Amino acid sequence: MKKWTFNVSAMLFVTPILATSNLSSSAAPATIPSPSTVAIFAPIHPLLHDGERVVGNPDKAGVPFVVRLFERAGSIVPPHIHHFDENITIVAGTWYFGIGAKFDPAKLHKLPVGSFVFIPRGTPMFGYAPEAVTVQIHGIGPFEQHWLAPLYTLTAAGARDTAGSSGVDPSRFRFHLGQAVRSPRGDGKISEGYAFGELIEYYVLRANGQLIVAQEKELAAQ
Repeated sequence: MKKWTFNVSAMLFVTPILATSNLSSSAAPATIPSPSTVAIFAPIHPLLHDGERVVGNPDKAGVPFVVRLFERAGSIVPPHIHHFDENITIVAGTWYFGIGAKFDPAKLHKLPVGSFVFIPRGTPMFGYAPEAVTVQIHGIGPFEQHWLAPLYTLTAAGARDTAGSSGVDPSRFRFHLGQAVRSPRGDGKISEGYAFGELIEYYVLRANGQLIVAQEKELAAQ
């Protein structure tokens, strides 16, 4: 649920080489357009951040972009819409994706690696990652999402809040920052939280530095 920071991916830029065909003297010379930019090769690799910019600028209006997003195991993306037509390709892991204004597990579609989804602008959608997953999205910027219900956060003072949230409100959370908890994916301390109606999700920092995700109903105080 957090706002993604799009770091520039490791890319290989290749300047195209133009070649003309062997033409007879009577034939009209072929017109070969000049490239508007360089070719870009971006092999898939494990993401070091929650988001990665592959090409273009997702923050700029009217500009095509390609980004990759990493969702940790256990993450739920609450219902939201985009202003642009969204093209999604699953490049690592398995993603579960649904259409509707309310999160409904019965409406989730299983999308193994290599799957593609096209979502027209303004379509309400939601997602779930039972395992870690990386998705690649392309569209026309800006990349913005609009939550369909108020989203409240549990973050440390001075931390950057999630875009589009209704603000920090600890009263909506059963656990507090720094509290030691047990979860199905391991024990740790609450690092941050996100509340969207009945969906309440926490990021839990384990002793080994690993950041895991759990829903509130999965957690127990230590």
